[in-house]
Amino acid sequence: MERKVHPRSQDMTEVTVDEVICQIGRKVNIKMFLLASLGMLVSPVGVYGSYIMEFVTFIPKIYCLTPICGADHDLDPKTEVNILENVCNSSLGLVRDVDYVIDNNRTTISVDFDLLCNEDKLSLLRSFYFVGGAIALPLCSFFMDLIGRRKLSLVGGVIITSATVWAIFSKTYTEMIIIRVLQGTGNYLGYAAGFVWIMEFVPETLRVAYTLWSMLLWAIGMINMSFITFLIKDWRMVFVAISTIYILSYIPLLFLPNSPRHLRSIGKVRESKKVLKRYAEVANAKLDYDLDSVTLLLSHEVESKALSFQDMVKALFQHTAVILETAILFFTWFTLGLLYYGLAYGWSTFGDSPYLNYTYQGISEIVAYLLMAVLSKFLGRRFSLIVLFIGTTLLFPLGIFTWDWSEVWNLERLVSHGAIILQTAAFGLTYLYTGEVAPTSHRGLAMSLCNTMSLISSFMGPFLSLIKSTVARLLLCTCLAGVASLLAFFMPETKEQVIPELAMDVSKRRQDQGLNRLRTIFRLNVGTGTTVIKR
Repeated sequence: MERKVHPRSQDMTEVTVDEVICQIGRKVNIKMFLLASLGMLVSPVGVYGSYIMEFVTFIPKIYCLTPICGADHDLDPKTEVNILENVCNSSLGLVRDVDYVIDNNRTTISVDFDLLCNEDKLSLLRSFYFVGGAIALPLCSFFMDLIGRRKLSLVGGVIITSATVWAIFSKTYTEMIIIRVLQGTGNYLGYAAGFVWIMEFVPETLRVAYTLWSMLLWAIGMINMSFITFLIKDWRMVFVAISTIYILSYIPLLFLPNSPRHLRSIGKVRESKKVLKRYAEVANAKLDYDLDSVTLLLSHEVESKALSFQDMVKALFQHTAVILETAILFFTWFTLGLLYYGLAYGWSTFGDSPYLNYTYQGISEIVAYLLMAVLSKFLGRRFSLIVLFIGTTLLFPLGIFTWDWSEVWNLERLVSHGAIILQTAAFGLTYLYTGEVAPTSHRGLAMSLCNTMSLISSFMGPFLSLIKSTVARLLLCTCLAGVASLLAFFMPETKEQVIPELAMDVSKRRQDQGLNRLRTIFRLNVGTGTTVIKR
């Protein structure tokens, strides 16, 4: 599809940031690819932070030495729970190394912090990571636009790395709780800001590729985490390995330039031009104009000036299309978080160890993200989301039928794993789509608030398993996915479209794509919109 230049851009005395970025990205250059790829190295950071506690707080095997503990029982996994109950039963007065021994082949926080009989505290230790996320995301929405994407991403990297190094030397449960909050805060600040930062200086032709690369790194990080924790048997040394990965992941960000879009939006024209010139040099791209002699604009539609926080708030009320589209994205992210974490929770029972479970999950996510890239390439962003949600909607009702063909596999499980692949693909696509839908002036706010909705639903997701009725559980998932697919019809197509810079650009895009007329809302512009931008 060709992209159409705004008529005034033919006058080389004025040029927009987007026009410069798209001209730089006409030809793929290995240096340009590596430049943006370095920024995506922080993607696995969230994996290690989110799931590491599953590997370092496990309950080890317990072997009984006396009859009162249960030494006469067959020590297979089914009876170990009963043995743990006996060990934790204070009325029995069992003594370690006298009545029972703990397998010390691997160290674990549950033993070292005397939490073997306190599952509630262990659960809190895993969950407080998301408390950190709940603290970070409101801050992220404000500081991403105030101090910039790059600085905020680096601040997040310093926080999560410092907290992980602290974990190596921690000795109390209270310390570890604080560490988990800091890890969650650092990760959500670093990844949300980093993703927006990288996307804003990547040309449209490469956005899907970089999103795919980011998501693949996440999935590979999950597999890598399984191998690291399997090979390293001391939980403190696991944190040494993870903190080393964090440092290596964030160091490249020190050498990457800031977002030229954000710099221009806050009035730093000279800095924005400097970044664009460096970017052009790396890409070996020859521009049709001298950046130093042209006026660099955010948009041809309005006078480009530095935007204050008050300007951003005022624009929301003047152009309610931003509020409408963000509200729809809110529900989309909420649904994705609920279904993703509700379904992914089932991976914990897939194999006989967390190492195998998370390896399987990583492989399934690689498949999902490849599917995301193919769909978004050929169908566009909006229609791909519709297809993925409709596919999920059609799958869930099939699980209502009872069909067990082994102790592990049944129809409900097969349907759930099919649905999680579709929802994982939708999750990755929604990251890209949110960044393309929201204007530069409000992108930090939209991305942070949408992540907050996902965080809230991620808390709720695992509780789906508490719904005992299979029919009720699957019908709830069906309704959520169905509503999300319908709401996607109200959203614009962003494939091969200029990223909106201001709130007024969002309103204009909806008008150009016919989304303001009710009779055209359900028209499927597969892979395109009516606004075509030619370069």
